[in-house]
Amino acid sequence: MRRRNRSAEFLMVASMLLALGCGGSSETIGPPSGLEVLAGNNQSATVAQPVVVSPTIRVRDKDGHNLTAITVRFTVLSGGGSVFPDTAITDANGVAVAPPWTLGTKSGANTLKAQASGLVTSVTITATGTAAAPSNLAAVDQVNFAALVQTQISGQPTVLVTDGFGNPVAGVTVTFTVVLNNGSVTGATPVTDASGRASLGGWTLGAAAGVNRVSASVAGTNSVLFEAQGLSGAPTIVSASTTTQAGILGAMVPKVPQVRVINSLGQVVGGVPVRFAISGGGDATVLGPLAISDPVTGIAAPADWRLGPAGTTSTVIATLPGFPGPSVTFNATGTFSPFLIDVRFLSSATPAQRDAFASAAARWMQIIVGDIPDVPVSLTAGTCASGASPALNETIDDVVIFAQVTGIDGVGGILGSA
Repeated sequence: MRRRNRSAEFLMVASMLLALGCGGSSETIGPPSGLEVLAGNNQSATVAQPVVVSPTIRVRDKDGHNLTAITVRFTVLSGGGSVFPDTAITDANGVAVAPPWTLGTKSGANTLKAQASGLVTSVTITATGTAAAPSNLAAVDQVNFAALVQTQISGQPTVLVTDGFGNPVAGVTVTFTVVLNNGSVTGATPVTDASGRASLGGWTLGAAAGVNRVSASVAGTNSVLFEAQGLSGAPTIVSASTTTQAGILGAMVPKVPQVRVINSLGQVVGGVPVRFAISGGGDATVLGPLAISDPVTGIAAPADWRLGPAGTTSTVIATLPGFPGPSVTFNATGTFSPFLIDVRFLSSATPAQRDAFASAAARWMQIIVGDIPDVPVSLTAGTCASGASPALNETIDDVVIFAQVTGIDGVGGILGSA
């Protein structure tokens, strides 16, 4: 009996050991079940440069085992940057380090997707592109001013600082310096804000009537000049064109509004800013609303005045910034035409040249009475007008004409051209 019991015990122990051994050897590792970002998320780097910390990913199975020799693919989702090559292989610890990730050229958010081979889910890594060093300085809005001598101008000269990719650069000191007519400035060294802009605190003109200039500069970039006309007496404006006219809805008015700047003696005054602003008419527009009076004629005019497609009447008021009171009002009434010609200038034009185009377009819109179906157009810059046209991404109704006013005469003279 004892021998049989010992044999049974031996068999039972052997069976238990065998069962345990078989259980341990049946454990499997993989496939990939999850990704973890170990490093490189939520960092900042200069635009068009690689990030400092390479995004690092760990790949594991459902039981938490690190998986080796797994391919992880990295794909740029936003920001316009690049990663090359676009794959990495996990090491013995299940870790894959991304190849160099270069951010896009525009400041702001960049995102990178990491996805393991055989895994549907993915993880996203983000980085913020910051502006590069200052490269360009440009005036914002108004560059010409006018005020009485020894008084402060109305408005503030403002500049925009950008890097080589056009991104605004914050935290840059701009220096404003008087360079003509011995005026004075306050707040001469402003620092650019988050939008890359900085404004001069104040500018008091010199004692002598005439042109005053202030220069804005930033180390390593170009400089920008602002000009102010110092006047011995307050100017006024009078109409130099018709103040009431009729046009076609959605098109240029026949005559661009013009005013003449004069002094108290009726003499013309040049170099004075005049602002033309829509006062009524809803969707009408004024292009080039800030004009400078001509030094010979004293006349100032915007680049264009276009009626909206719906509002039947439109009003434009011309004023002198910094000189409250003087103003001239212009009114236009629009009628519907089924056929529209949209003339867009690629160069500056005198009021007379602009009016000639408007008159020709109006004549054709009167002759052609049939409508053409609207057409969605998407064209890259330079497709039209001898490579000078802007990009188009709009629906056109009915015809768009790009116009340039440029000298064509040369040696011997040109008798005619079309």
